[in-house]
Amino acid sequence: GSLFIATHTGLFRVGKDSRKAVRIADRFQDTMGFSIVGPNRFLGSGHPDLNEAQEKNLPPHLGLIESTDKGRSWESISLLGEADFHVLRFAGERVYGYDASNDRLLVSSDRGRSWNELQKPGPLVDLAVDPADDRRILVASSGGLEEGLFESRDGGETWKRVSEAVGLLAWPDRLYLIAGGGQVFASADGGRRLEGQG
Repeated sequence: GSLFIATHTGLFRVGKDSRKAVRIADRFQDTMGFSIVGPNRFLGSGHPDLNEAQEKNLPPHLGLIESTDKGRSWESISLLGEADFHVLRFAGERVYGYDASNDRLLVSSDRGRSWNELQKPGPLVDLAVDPADDRRILVASSGGLEEGLFESRDGGETWKRVSEAVGLLAWPDRLYLIAGGGQVFASADGGRRLEGQG
């Protein structure tokens, strides 16, 4: 019943009946990638708070980190110092992540302990995973000839363009796309037909 907001200056929570965001655990960690994966359990990535980085001798890139207490504390899972995930998506046992520091799309089939690199169709804006099939993913790509919405039904091994639309993605029950101008679209067929939402 709460909204969690990951920012460059910390993780915030807005309660169900509140209109004010409250900082969690007085932490200032830059959480670029963020995904809620279960009750009280989050995955994240980004950059440490400068004070914490000095105290714990942390590198500038946190790799994949995990919290099991609603974001109050975090521990390293993998790729510490090697990756800065700007996008993280979790489905089943799989984690998909876009490492912006190295411009690579990665997938893990063991909840983020080890990773394989995937070919991406173009410069990545966002990605979403079908909630009914963790091997079916959509990627929004922007730039050059490879612009639009691309679908993979085999976990990112092969891609097919399904739309010219580009934007931020979410796939809770059906696919949603927020375009650059703020328009919101929904699709019941995985992005092939996008309908405006008012």
